[in-house]
Amino acid sequence: MVQAALTGLDTWMSRKWREKQWRWRQQRSDWRAEDMQFRFEEILLREEEQDCFQAELRWREEDMKQRKVGNSRYLWNRFSERNRRDVEEKSEQLRSISWLSGLVTSFTMTSPIEFTFISQSISIAKLTSYAIFAAIVPTLMITSTIICVYLLGRILKMGKMFVAEHAEEVFMKQCCLFSGSNGTLPTPPKPRRTFERFWDIRCENDWEKAFYLFILGIGSFLALLCTMGFIKFSFANGVAILFSAIIGVVFFIWLGAQLTWGTYLRKTQPNRLSLLDI
Repeated sequence: MVQAALTGLDTWMSRKWREKQWRWRQQRSDWRAEDMQFRFEEILLREEEQDCFQAELRWREEDMKQRKVGNSRYLWNRFSERNRRDVEEKSEQLRSISWLSGLVTSFTMTSPIEFTFISQSISIAKLTSYAIFAAIVPTLMITSTIICVYLLGRILKMGKMFVAEHAEEVFMKQCCLFSGSNGTLPTPPKPRRTFERFWDIRCENDWEKAFYLFILGIGSFLALLCTMGFIKFSFANGVAILFSAIIGVVFFIWLGAQLTWGTYLRKTQPNRLSLLDI
């Protein structure tokens, strides 16, 4: 009986041990399956991380390209704005000279009609001086006005060419090449055709000529007023001299303003350019 009981107990314990061992093996198999699943998920996550990293690199490259394009656009807008301001500045400058020249010319042309005097009491020298200055003033002013009008038409016609689509395309391409050079190019690009260069080469001499004619016209106009005073007040020399003295004071005031600002307005900053640059 005891032997049978011990045998049964041993059999029962062996069965329990095998069941427990089987459960351990089953758990180990489950753990291995979970570990393989985790490893598979880790591989997938690493692949996704690599894809995200590659996508981030592509986004960064696209962002750098867009920044380069944005910087190029900023430079182009800067040059375009500068050209626009230069055109507006020169246009106002030419319009001002033309307006003043036309005002002086209209006064000079109407003075022979409105200006009355007794010709018998006036000397030939005074009449000759009046006639000379009455002819010189409108001639100089009209010539100056015509030159200014031609210059105005020229700059308004050419001003829009410096911001054309073709010029923008060429400049943007140069900026992109400069951005991709990694610092091998010394300086950033700039538009080859600008209004400033066009003005310096094609318009500066004509502008100086028109300005000189305008200055001579103003001086001749003041001299014309003096001759008109001597003719109008020929019966009273003191009054004529006083009239001329007042004009002389105004002349020196104008001469001081001319010496102060005339050269500054007449001549822009000189630079050495070639006709091939336009």
